[in-house]
This record gives sequence, structure tokens and C-alpha cells, in this order.
Amino acid sequence: MRHRPLVGIVLSFVIGISVNYFFYIPFLFVFPAILVTTIVYSCLFILHSRKSNARPAGPFASPTAFWQGRVVGQTKGCVLTLLILTFLTGISYHNLRFSFRATDNISSFVSNEKIPVRLRGVVVSNPIVKYMPGTHLSSLKQRKKVTTFLLQTEAIESRNWKNITGVIKINIYPTKEESASTSNNNYHPFKLKYGNKIKLIGNISKPSTSRNPGQFDYKKYLQRQRPRIEAVASVVSINNIKFLSEGHGNYFLTFVYSTKKKLNNIIDRYVKKRSIPLVSSILLGDREKVPVELIDSFMQTGTIHFLAISGLHVGILVVSLHYFLRLLRFNMKTLAIIIILITFLYAAITGLKTPIIRASIMVATYYGAFIVNRRWDLSNSIVAAVFIILLINPSDLFNVGFQLSVLAVLGIVYISNQIESKVISGNQPSWWRNCKRKKKGTRYGFYLKYIVEKHFVSL
Repeated sequence: MRHRPLVGIVLSFVIGISVNYFFYIPFLFVFPAILVTTIVYSCLFILHSRKSNARPAGPFASPTAFWQGRVVGQTKGCVLTLLILTFLTGISYHNLRFSFRATDNISSFVSNEKIPVRLRGVVVSNPIVKYMPGTHLSSLKQRKKVTTFLLQTEAIESRNWKNITGVIKINIYPTKEESASTSNNNYHPFKLKYGNKIKLIGNISKPSTSRNPGQFDYKKYLQRQRPRIEAVASVVSINNIKFLSEGHGNYFLTFVYSTKKKLNNIIDRYVKKRSIPLVSSILLGDREKVPVELIDSFMQTGTIHFLAISGLHVGILVVSLHYFLRLLRFNMKTLAIIIILITFLYAAITGLKTPIIRASIMVATYYGAFIVNRRWDLSNSIVAAVFIILLINPSDLFNVGFQLSVLAVLGIVYISNQIESKVISGNQPSWWRNCKRKKKGTRYGFYLKYIVEKHFVSL
């Protein structure tokens, strides 16, 4: 706590989130405890500050053992109270983000059974064209196209239009005629895009929940997303969607999606047609463009992770930018600002996946140290990344992708040095030993999570 106080703070915050996840604690029970702890911490902090400033100065400045004991005791009291406060904050924060809903939320108007509704709202994600399995899962001919996106609901029609809130997932299923009249890659209902206000007719219901122990819970999965998804609506035929207006989205996200579209146009222009889906997936995270046959091949060979955007992509981008800007004679502070801005822009373009956010925050802390003339600390950088990710979405703590991403980094940082002398022969070149050491450290981090989840290790 003395040298890395953020580690203890984030750990207590994580424990608080976990406690609320496994043992639901209402916010009304936690809030009085937070209030009391805040008052106690404030009093201890003020008292400690006054005692520290009241130390005798001059040749008799050496404190007595009694004085030292009081100061140390107050310091420990401040630290303990701060950790308790952070723990309670983690409980309440996860409760508010995961369990709290407004009275006019869309979840209050839907049930587990599909019901026909009319909705009005704003598109808050870029529409994606996917292939959904039909009656025969193994037959590619039975797979049909579906356009999926998120809708920020504004109103629902019963007898009259009633204002509502909440985000739902929309699946648009084209008819056979609509599918036949469009190509596989260019199908898009009237060029639907982020920020469009639309009106639609469809069937809406709550997401399905797990019926057996250990079964995948689709409802919880959607509720853990950012933003939280309350319901799923199916729309048959694009004729059941009416375009109202555009330009209702966030300006930054509008810029991000337009930039991504321009990058995709560049890829379409200069890359061979057969390689476009693979290049778009590796560079921009558009995995939906990859043909299902190719995805199946990657899965069978165990290399599907090559299609996933990860910290490796951020590392390649940052190293390339660093040396390019150094060749242009940029000073270190200007270089750091440019790299931080471009890194976060790339994270937004690729969909703000958890591994990308983690890597981007670590890059920001590293180059931010040059801006403020401070020393960079790797442990604080990792902990800061975890803390910011959980502030954005506390439910990411229970996301396997987040857990594996953090464990992989911890394995490289803290395990690789210990295993170098024990596992790797000293006769090999130093660069080869370093590569193998980092690879083994990452693998051990993955194995730890894998053993906990699956209770066995694949050979």
C-alpha cells in the first residue's frame, strides 16, 4: 500500500463487485455504511494531516516513540477506512449498474413470450450482417442472413405512444425475395447506420435464461454488455422498418464509424477480393465478414484467436508510430500525445473490446509518464487498466476475455523471469530465451484460468 496504493484500492473494489455479484446486497443497505465510512475517513484524514503538520521543527525535530505510534496508528486507520470505503463502493456500483432500472424501462413492458409491438428509437451501434443457423446447423445452405444492431428505445405503442428507456437488440430477417435480390456482402436494409431514428414493427421478448445448472445464460450475458441490453426484438422483412431522420448519435462515435467506413473502403480498393474479409477481421475487428467455412477451418486448427483483435495489434501500431514519429524529429511529449490519441481512436474503431482497452490504457500510462515527467510503473499501469475497465463496466470482471487478458499480462510480467533459469537452457541465444520465456509465462496465466473453469488441462 505504501509504494503502490492503487493495488490495494483496486483489489478492495474488485472484492466489492464480486460480493455483490454472488450475494445480492440492496443499495439502500450499503448507502448508510458508505456515508458513515466517508465521514470517519474524512475525520481521520484531517486529524492525520494536522498531526503531521504539528511536528516540532529545529534541532529537536526527532519525534518520540509515543508520537510515532500515534501517527502510525492514524495512518493505518486511514488506510483501513479507505479500503472499507472502496469495498462498499464496489458493492453499490455493481448494484446500480447491473440491477437498477428506471420505472419506464423497456423491460417492464415485455415478458418471456414474444409479443408484437411498434417501437420508435435511435440506432446506437453500427448494423452488422451475420449468418444465422437454420434448422440444420451443419448445413451451410440452411444459414440465412440477419442484420443485427442495438436500438435506444424512445417510445412504445400500446393504445397511444408511451415514452420508454432502455437498449434492446434488433434482429432483421430478410424475406427470401429480399435475400435473393441482394448479394451476400452488400445486403443492408436501406443503408441503416448509427444515429438513425427509426420506427419498426416486430416481436419482442426478454432474452432466454439458463434452464439447467452450468448452462449458458443469454439473459445475463446481454445484461453484462455495454450498454446493457434489456430485450430482443425480431423484425421480419425490411418493409417493417421506417426511416424517420438521421444525426441523432454521439458526435465522436459518428466520427469513429465514418472513419471505419473509409478504412474499409481503402481495404476494398487495394486488397484482393478474396482476402478482404480476412484483412478486415485482422485489422479492424470485422469478424462477421469472414466466411463461415473459413471460420470453421480456423476453429478446427485451433487458430481462431488470430482473427481476434488483441493487445498485439496495439503493440504493433504503437511501435510503428513511435519509430515513424521519431524519424520525423518529434519531441517526446508531442510524440506521446499523438500516440495516445491514435491508440484510443484505434480502440474505438475496433469496437472497444476489453483486451484493446487494457492495452490502450497501459500505453496511455506509459507515454503519459513522459508528458508529466514522472516515472512509469508497470504494476500500477496494469492495475490502472483494470480499474478503468471496471469503472466503464463492472460486469467485465466476470467476462472470460477480460480475465484471460489480465492473466496473460500477469503471466508475462511476473512468471516469465522466474522460469527463465529453471526451464530454458542457457546455451540458446538471448532473444530466443526471451521469446520462449514470455510465451511460457502467458501460457501459465492461461492455464491457471483454464484449470479453475474446466478442472482439466488439454494436452
